[in-house]
Amino acid sequence: IQKYLVKWESYSEYECTWEPWFHLPKIILDDFSTPKIEIDPDTLQEISDEFRTAVQARLSQRVGSHFYISSTFDSFRRLFHNRGTEVQKGRKLLQRDDFSGLLLPEDWDIFVYTKLGEGRAVSFPIKVTPTLRWSKKCYRVVSGSLVEAPRRPLESWKVEISTARYHV
Repeated sequence: IQKYLVKWESYSEYECTWEPWFHLPKIILDDFSTPKIEIDPDTLQEISDEFRTAVQARLSQRVGSHFYISSTFDSFRRLFHNRGTEVQKGRKLLQRDDFSGLLLPEDWDIFVYTKLGEGRAVSFPIKVTPTLRWSKKCYRVVSGSLVEAPRRPLESWKVEISTARYHV
């Protein structure tokens, strides 16, 4: 049975539940598979800034091939629906144009680190995978017994980037 992680309005993320598809209204399921609602402008700017900062850090360090962006799966679906090539369930290969939904400057994929114009540039495609992790497991005392405490879902995008030398 297909289940969806539901964040209930006016509740803590620690109170999320997994719900079978038949417990959810059709309008929610339709928006899940074909997103129509736009991302809030402040959220879009925050995601764009975090992505840009992470790409620049990756290009400047030349080490490591991936990083994580803390953002919801909803934002991922809204930004990249009908973009890129899905290579595995959820994982997409994205070209430069596929990032046009983010608020990025023209040269977001280049990092020049010397006055001679030397630097690094992103080699496309970029692999992006929505990733669900959970907060640390811990316990609490309830009626004198230890029980597992609720855990918070931590949604992020794993972004894998290859780079190449760049010269102005």
